[in-house]
Amino acid sequence: MISLEDKKESVILISEAVESGARKSKACEIIGISLRTCQRREFNSKPDQRKGGVKSVYRKLSDDECQEIIDISCSKRFKDLTPHEIVPILAVEGCYMAFEATFYRVLRKNDMLHHCGDTQPPEQDKQTPGVKSDWT
Repeated sequence: MISLEDKKESVILISEAVESGARKSKACEIIGISLRTCQRREFNSKPDQRKGGVKSVYRKLSDDECQEIIDISCSKRFKDLTPHEIVPILAVEGCYMAFEATFYRVLRKNDMLHHCGDTQPPEQDKQTPGVKSDWT
């Protein structure tokens, strides 16, 4: 979205160009807006009132809460478990941190959704999918 200051500045620049003898349509073309957009900006100097502009989520996790989720997921106790397994264990203990989806979102954001811990990820069979070798 274009800020109100930028919109006002474009109107001022176009009006200066017109006062110098330029055509309004050519000045608008150089700036990269249509003539109709320029007319709208001249007439209406109010800020953008459309919904969906700048949003702030009031329930958003703080940086400390995100770091706590990361610390729990990387702790020695939970390092080999998925959030699908961690969240119920914490719930049984009475320690609610966040939803399972939130765990996944925080870990994905920090590029931590891959195998971690001391063990190696399970190796995939080199066998052709759908073909059983014991069928002869």
